[in-house]
Amino acid sequence: MKDALLERDLGRARLLSEKRNEEDFQAVLVEACLVGREHFISCGETKADRSELIKDVLEAYTHLMDRVFMAAKKGKYRTEVDPLLRRYELPGSVRDEEGKSILHHIASVRTDDQRPMWTHVNIEHFMMTYNCIPNAVDYQGRTCLHLLAESAITSDKSVTWGEEEFTVTESWVCLGKLLLSLGCDPRRADNADRLPAHIARMNGNLRLFDVLSKKCEELRKDEQSTETKLVFDQILEAVYENNLQSLKKQCSLCTHLLPLESKIDPLTEAVRRGHLEAAMMLVAAGAPLCGLPLISVTPLHAAHSLPQLPIIIPVVLRKEYVNRLRYEAGSIQVISESKDEVKQKIETLARGVKSIGDKAMWRFAELRDGGKEARELLCKAADLGLSLTCQMLALEGVNIHPLPREPHPVQQAFDKKQMPTMRVLFRDLHMSLFSIFDKVDNNSPLYTAIESLEFQQFEHLCEKMKNTSPRNSFIQQLKSAYNGDHKGELDNTVLSYIASQSHHPAVDFLKEIDLVYLASCKEDDWTFILTEVQNQIFSTLRGDQQLVYMACKLIINFLYSCWWFPREHSRRHCHNWHFFSVGLVTLPYRVLMSLFLEEVASAPPEAWEPAMFLDRIISTFKRATDEEEKGRLPRKEIRLLLDPTNTVQKPVNKLICAILEFLENVK
Repeated sequence: MKDALLERDLGRARLLSEKRNEEDFQAVLVEACLVGREHFISCGETKADRSELIKDVLEAYTHLMDRVFMAAKKGKYRTEVDPLLRRYELPGSVRDEEGKSILHHIASVRTDDQRPMWTHVNIEHFMMTYNCIPNAVDYQGRTCLHLLAESAITSDKSVTWGEEEFTVTESWVCLGKLLLSLGCDPRRADNADRLPAHIARMNGNLRLFDVLSKKCEELRKDEQSTETKLVFDQILEAVYENNLQSLKKQCSLCTHLLPLESKIDPLTEAVRRGHLEAAMMLVAAGAPLCGLPLISVTPLHAAHSLPQLPIIIPVVLRKEYVNRLRYEAGSIQVISESKDEVKQKIETLARGVKSIGDKAMWRFAELRDGGKEARELLCKAADLGLSLTCQMLALEGVNIHPLPREPHPVQQAFDKKQMPTMRVLFRDLHMSLFSIFDKVDNNSPLYTAIESLEFQQFEHLCEKMKNTSPRNSFIQQLKSAYNGDHKGELDNTVLSYIASQSHHPAVDFLKEIDLVYLASCKEDDWTFILTEVQNQIFSTLRGDQQLVYMACKLIINFLYSCWWFPREHSRRHCHNWHFFSVGLVTLPYRVLMSLFLEEVASAPPEAWEPAMFLDRIISTFKRATDEEEKGRLPRKEIRLLLDPTNTVQKPVNKLICAILEFLENVK
């Protein structure tokens, strides 16, 4: 029956399955699943059967990968690697438990006499036969050229490589030249921002350093600027059409396969459509395993939620998640009890993913203080650069954004120079980088990406305008202000955008000059607040008074940033998440400020003592409501003290009444 399955002989496979021997049938079914042909066999599969079958196939797939990579490490391409890949129709982008592809082992394994293990004939045959990603990266962001630079030996000893005589040094240099000719890019830096050429120089391999450096210069001369968005769109198109050659080409052009502005995850889309090889190519090229967890179904969830997908797809996804989580846990050097606890939690999650797939959860999710424990774990994960751990924490129904006086994950990642993790925190967990943005190198890829994203968002805002002339003028004003070349006042639309994007670099420009900023660009709302007037008012307030305002503002921020779902639901359960989530704008800042100043004007000095802290917060929020026969209701009109000519109509969300009830119960 195995031969019938591998030969795609549907009739013979079904005939043999009807006459099956129950003892051997499970083994044959697992074999069929490994090659994506379980539909050839009629087995009356149930949901419970599928879950158990995934476990059996995962075990067989793990064993198969061990055989493939053990053979790759021994250089047994013709006798083992090639037959296994052909028999099970595996792509050349398969990865081991460290995220290394076969190409990584080709570039690093060596014989007893220190020459490369793989011959150039076998390497060329492998690269041309299988859809191998030349710039595949491991969990440290290293390409095969990084491992080549680390493994290459310098020696004048004569050896035979292939059918030619070389010195050991020459054999490794020739291997480097071969990999470069096959499309490997020496300009790719790893997670520690090291180029292969830098590693070769550090190891004293100057000949290899010269080869890699010259190739870098050649590629930079011929380099054509390509827009990240254009490449990303082409990647998505290739995924939708399952165009593997196009996908392979686009992956080589793009360092980050999920740009900061992305709203769609290509890996999830590939999984949804059952395009296994496309998904494996994306993973090998460095696509995040759990990208956009707050706004998108994860690849792991997509693989398990669609029963029409072949069994091999959830199996491969489980394997990738488990490998990465175990690698992250293994990278933790246990020097304290807290780090040992982090390691154990990640290992426990990895075991859960292996056993139950997307249903695996963090243990603290069931605890009352799960939010605090999750935030602590997130900070430790950011400090250690554990990107997948950070992403999977976002799947839990707990608040992972730091509270005041708690350590901030962004700061932790920045202090330890974990740039890939900072990108994950910004893009996937929606955490602001404003606190450290002025310390980031202006020429770093992350800074450049965020800078580009800000201008893209402003241009998108301007595209909604019917008149082309002001639109172009606004964009030019913003760029001039950012570069420090703008003279005079900025247009209100520009100021509105900068005020609403607190992490925008141009904020520093506004702080240095006396300008009014636009607080709201909506019709019938007030428009201006003088910065000097606001600062002057708050500079005269006591510290206790300012603390009350900060506390009120904090409550509003918490509610606005929360994700709200029906009872018994969380992000992991929502396919159509946007129908359930809602941003709760309790009070606009301009309204809160006016209410707070009303409180300052009416409450005597002794009412601001620390013992009355909660009373002042409650009193401030009460000013946004009216006491009526039906109970407390939001005020319909609130006059803005800093702009007495305007009155805001319906400025308050009815949630303010619930906040008051909660605070009074706390008191």
